[in-house]
Amino acid sequence: MSLSMDVEATRGAVVVIFFLFICFLIAANFFDSPERLRVLANFLIIFGLAVAVFALIQHLTWEGKLFLDSPDVLGGAEPAGHS
Repeated sequence: MSLSMDVEATRGAVVVIFFLFICFLIAANFFDSPERLRVLANFLIIFGLAVAVFALIQHLTWEGKLFLDSPDVLGGAEPAGHS
């Protein structure tokens, strides 16, 4: 008998929480100065801007398919069975 209602989900959650804690410790040790925090903040701002621009392009050019999804000119096999 177990305390958890879903043992497999609990095991998976424990593994995820463990790795998140390890990532937190690494980040806390790496971003220990204001300069490194500033570099992280600038990176996150630029990355967020890039994702937002990509989303706007995707929204404005929507024709029923994802951005950069073009038909295969050579007629080869599609990855992962997509057609």
